[in-house]
Amino acid sequence: MTFPPPTRREVYDAIFDPDAKKAPGPDGITFLVLRWAWWAAQEEFFLLISTCATCGYHPKIWRASIGVAIRKPRKPDYSQAGAWRVIWLKKCISKVLE
Repeated sequence: MTFPPPTRREVYDAIFDPDAKKAPGPDGITFLVLRWAWWAAQEEFFLLISTCATCGYHPKIWRASIGVAIRKPRKPDYSQAGAWRVIWLKKCISKVLE
């Protein structure tokens, strides 16, 4: 499946709109690091994201995430699965591509 290529502005917004201190995924790379990468190699970064998006390719290594279980408040029995909420921490580069 192919998609229309993203504009440079769309890629820029995907990098610069989220909070720079947003929790990173398993690679530890934050949006702040991606912003530095954008300014250091803007053309290469844009071509990478644009090519992946246009081809419909999402690199497997970018799809890794960490699930963190958090207790829901005021539940009587935390031995039950429904008393927990799972938060998934995805890699920031994956969020940019999506």
